[in-house]
Amino acid sequence: MSMPCNVSTDSDTLNDCTTIDLGKGGMCIFSDKSLEAGHVIELQCNDIWDSPKTGTVKWCKQIRINLYRIGIEFS
Repeated sequence: MSMPCNVSTDSDTLNDCTTIDLGKGGMCIFSDKSLEAGHVIELQCNDIWDSPKTGTVKWCKQIRINLYRIGIEFS
């Protein structure tokens, strides 16, 4: 499933992220910015959920310049 998603951290909001590999325990997203493992984030995917979900970044891999694949575990 691929849906638009916004990600909020303590200091930044990543707009225009795209969901991939969505499961009940977590998900992966594509983003133009990296996030460090261990960051607690808030995910808002209006097409999927009625309210935001909280998750922890488990890993972040650069795919190419300005494109990152980020693994998130739901809290």
